[in-house]
Amino acid sequence: MISLSTEASLEMLPKISGLMDLDFALAHMVLQDAAYAEYYRNRMFKREVILDNSMFELGYPLPLADLKRAVDLILPDWIIAPDWHSDAKRTFDAWKEAWKEFGSKTAVVIWGTTQQDRQHFANAVTGRSDMICLPFRGDRLNWYTDDIMGYVQQFPRVHLQGVNELPELNEWTKIAASMPYWKWTLDTSKPIKWGLNGTRFKHGVSYRNCPLRHARYLEWKNPLTPTEEADIFYNIAYLRRYL
Repeated sequence: MISLSTEASLEMLPKISGLMDLDFALAHMVLQDAAYAEYYRNRMFKREVILDNSMFELGYPLPLADLKRAVDLILPDWIIAPDWHSDAKRTFDAWKEAWKEFGSKTAVVIWGTTQQDRQHFANAVTGRSDMICLPFRGDRLNWYTDDIMGYVQQFPRVHLQGVNELPELNEWTKIAASMPYWKWTLDTSKPIKWGLNGTRFKHGVSYRNCPLRHARYLEWKNPLTPTEEADIFYNIAYLRRYL
């Protein structure tokens, strides 16, 4: 089983968070919006929260000093260290600095342009962080099966950053089922964005590149209409069929 989380605007969080298994906060929004930070600091049932470095939203990860400020504000259970697309060395160096601050709850994102890069990276972080993240912008399924399976299996936690396509998610669910003593988590906003777009998920359709852009989605301030709410709830339930 894979546990579900999502990023969302403050307006939508009260409606959406209860449908998730854990929380997923964006560090740059924690720093920009006191109410957003307060929501996660006082999160319901004190449940688990992952603090993301906001690389996807900003185009670059927040630096360690800013991540530390965000950590102090919401006291997350996990912190995703700064990472850079395909840049294993820069990501590894940033992870080392974050690990010095946050210890084993520092989540590491695996990158590398070659099999050797990814294997060297995964070997270097194994046993030091308790969560490994597999980014949707990488060919992560093939990375896992061809390059780093043995390393990933040494982490108690595996986090999937985003969803590419539902068939890919189905493959990850099979892998997670074969590793029942590991904790698998996922963050995705696809069910909500497509619901706001008036689209309900169905079999055999690609859900890449939603017309509702991510930046606009995170700024959403309008109360959800009954139709939007119904479409979002439907999509979340549909996605759970793959988890």
